[in-house]
Amino acid sequence: MGKSPSEIRREQRKPVKVFINYRTIDQFFSEIGTNLSIGGVFVKSANPLPVGTEIKISFNIPQFNCYLESVGVVVHNGTAENPGMGIKFKSLSD
Repeated sequence: MGKSPSEIRREQRKPVKVFINYRTIDQFFSEIGTNLSIGGVFVKSANPLPVGTEIKISFNIPQFNCYLESVGVVVHNGTAENPGMGIKFKSLSD
């Protein structure tokens, strides 16, 4: 049996509550991010995008006074108890 996403993570996750804006080629979304690492973010969503979808993502982290932008890809979908999607960053802004 394969490992779950939490078993194969390399970076430590931090619980957060940040507003995440993301877009595909033809759609724009705004949701809540619930955990964050240097490698990605989990976004709560009742309608997660399919695994493999590439997106442009941006968000502000008020406690660190920084704004980040990235290209990301959906790497997994959440569960019935925790709906959403895991997004892996492909590149981060400085």
